[in-house]
Amino acid sequence: MEAVAGFPKREVQAIGLIGFAHMLSHLYWLALAPLAPSMIDEMQITAVDWGLALGAFSITTGIFQTPMGLLVERVGGRRVLIGGLLLTAVAIFAIGAIATSYWWLIALMAIAGIGNSVFHPADYSLLNASINEERIGRAFSLHNFSGQIGFVVGPILTVAMEPFFGWRGAIMALGVIGMIMTLLLVLYGGRITEGNKVKKQSSIVDSLRDLLTSKPVMLFFVFYMCSSLGNFGVTQFSVLAFQPMYGLEKVAVVVALTAYQIGTLILIIPGGILADRIGRY
Repeated sequence: MEAVAGFPKREVQAIGLIGFAHMLSHLYWLALAPLAPSMIDEMQITAVDWGLALGAFSITTGIFQTPMGLLVERVGGRRVLIGGLLLTAVAIFAIGAIATSYWWLIALMAIAGIGNSVFHPADYSLLNASINEERIGRAFSLHNFSGQIGFVVGPILTVAMEPFFGWRGAIMALGVIGMIMTLLLVLYGGRITEGNKVKKQSSIVDSLRDLLTSKPVMLFFVFYMCSSLGNFGVTQFSVLAFQPMYGLEKVAVVVALTAYQIGTLILIIPGGILADRIGRY
């Protein structure tokens, strides 16, 4: 098959590899939420403590995104993507394997967040290089779609595994999945175009100045930060909050959370098609 849905075969391969890695990034964001009650109970911590652990993941993800973007410009997106995915997968695995205290949990969540910070700068750089401009809107929407699939699959996966393997086994299984995907990226990463836009000469100061003085970039940053605050609150704390609020079992709350994520999916791909056909974004 030479083309799929209007994309040449090589572009399909690139979108698939990058998209599956992106799916894991989002899966890791949300897969721990259904396990929170069990983790809180075993570690004898509070919901506030749990929120601080999630905060460690989020803070390092946010802080390191700009440095990772600068690194992508200098060494290329493939290396950064592979390294970040491996770091996240190993840290997630270690949470299940060796996190016997709250401070271990905090440290490993922070490390996982550093690995997670690579996905957007590396992914979009690689997609820009790998996909023809006339199809880039659809490619970005498919990429976003893959991430949302991770949000949907993550809670379902951990809820299904926890009764059989416990919360530790469920988390370790997630880490193993990430390690396997890292290996696939190493083996087949050549199908993702790196592009010839890697910049190694410009100084970090110049790059940061260009970034921080860009009005569109700063406006989009504020928009994305605000939307992420609301989304993160719903996705990460609904399992903890809805059970006592409405007297629901964990499975029922996960179903509600999954419905929320499916609702998010509905217009992503139509939005990508629209983006390819108009100029008034």
